[in-house]
Amino acid sequence: MCVKHALQSAHLMVVPGGCCRTESGPGSQCENGCLLEAFRSSGGVATGSELAAILSPLVDQSISRVARWIVSRQVVTFTWRTTVLIPLFQFDLDRMCIRAGMHSVCSELSGALDSAELVLWFALPNAWLGSATPAKTMPIDVGAVLDAARADRFIAKG
Repeated sequence: MCVKHALQSAHLMVVPGGCCRTESGPGSQCENGCLLEAFRSSGGVATGSELAAILSPLVDQSISRVARWIVSRQVVTFTWRTTVLIPLFQFDLDRMCIRAGMHSVCSELSGALDSAELVLWFALPNAWLGSATPAKTMPIDVGAVLDAARADRFIAKG
């Protein structure tokens, strides 16, 4: 199901062990709590400060680097109780850089999905990926995720 259609038909609440759709719409506390759960299996999430602390032994000005990534939308984020959270699936943690292909996938979807829909796209199971989430698939098959993004962009935009 296309993310836009999933969001439009969303009226379910939290399902244990899975993601939810909410009656409150994109960006609600329930939805964002479900994002925490969805991203847990793909590496979890970190605050900007936590990510900067992870980066600091490897790069200069880690806080500035994280801030640039967020402001320039090079990474997807969501807000939970006024805190901006960054899903860690989008990083190569060995080299502590943005995962190869992340920019291409986000660019593919940027005209079709807003930022809230984009973060959901990574968290929700995707039919093009055999019901796996794009977040879990990124580390093992970025090409498949890019193909799924292209297909979903085509469906969303026509």
